[in-house]
Amino acid sequence: MKAMTPQRRARYLARKKAHFIAQLRRKLDEVLHQDLAQFPPASRERLQRSIERMPPEIPAELVARIQQRLLEVAA
Repeated sequence: MKAMTPQRRARYLARKKAHFIAQLRRKLDEVLHQDLAQFPPASRERLQRSIERMPPEIPAELVARIQQRLLEVAA
């Protein structure tokens, strides 16, 4: 099998990253519309930790809305 050229590898990695970001946004949109009170406490804590480490490509507004929902459920 032929090795990837640097340009081809860069395109491949860019597509892979774009696909990952799109999947992550879809999952976060789904989580936003779910009833977070039904999540077990451990899952909510795990979600909170992962929200704090979101890549910059994820809109800050979406992250803030999920954090707000988590705070409402915790109260």
